[in-house]
Parts: sequence; structure tokens; C-alpha cells
Amino acid sequence: LIDKIYNKMSTSVVININVPDLPEDEIKGIKFTTLGNRYYDDSFYRMEDGTYELSGEPSRTENHPDDSDVAALHNNYIAITPLQFDFTDYRTLNKVKEWKF
Repeated sequence: LIDKIYNKMSTSVVININVPDLPEDEIKGIKFTTLGNRYYDDSFYRMEDGTYELSGEPSRTENHPDDSDVAALHNNYIAITPLQFDFTDYRTLNKVKEWKF
């Protein structure tokens, strides 16, 4: 699969692949998905060596769009999501450019 998509996209794109933690014969297939919003009930725990570990569980898996990675994983599919790193909200950027300082 990677060979089929390598060098066929912009270098600013990262392919995020999530695989359900299931035996291979229980995985239903592959879905190309959008990025879902996943929230966790988590906490930091102090370890014996003085470092901290973040640990937790997903807080909910329902009410996600059918085309999201969260829904695909919940339904036992591998989720493949192309991501980019430009988080700029361009609409808001244009508004704040008008602010007077």
C-alpha cells in the first residue's frame, strides 16, 4: 500500500494509518477517512524514576461522522487519513489583520 502512494502527494502531507487492535481475520477492510475528534479521560502519573506518564481511555466513540477515522476504527476497519500541518484558520487571520493596535 505504501509503495502505491509514496511520492504521489505533496511533501506537506503525512499519511496517518490506524489499525484496530484485533486479530487480522476480524479486521473488515480499509477505509479512507477524515480526522475525527477523539477526547480522552486521562491524567499524568508520577513514575518511580521521577518522570511523568500520560495515561487514559477514550471518553466516547459514538456520534462521529461515518467517514471519520474514529468511526472506522470503532467498526473494525483500518483508517487511512491524509493529514497536513497547516493549522492556520485563514478566515480568522483575515479578520485579525484588521484589528487596530
